[in-house]
Amino acid sequence: MTKAMWYVGIVLGVVAGLSWFAGLFFTTPADHRAIATSAGVAVVVQLVGFAIAWRMRRSNVLAGWASGALLCVVTLVLYGFAVRPLGLPTESALLSLAAFFFVTETLEPLCLA
Repeated sequence: MTKAMWYVGIVLGVVAGLSWFAGLFFTTPADHRAIATSAGVAVVVQLVGFAIAWRMRRSNVLAGWASGALLCVVTLVLYGFAVRPLGLPTESALLSLAAFFFVTETLEPLCLA
């Protein structure tokens, strides 16, 4: 199994585990919907960011990883503007997305090395 496939599994497992953990603190159905939405956004963005880093790993892995990290930051900011119009609770949506991005970005270099 390649490191890229390991990363997909890691992202799915980490996001699922953190979703469960966040659900312990944010208990309303609206919070759970916000966490699930954030989880979906995080998985898609992280896999796109990892694909960018994976393609650049031979020429400039740091630039590829930084591009993925920048994509996460931009997504978090844009998601912050979209939370209210989507009818999601701000705290649970943004905190869960930030946690998903932080943990998965921290683990990403292990699969790029």
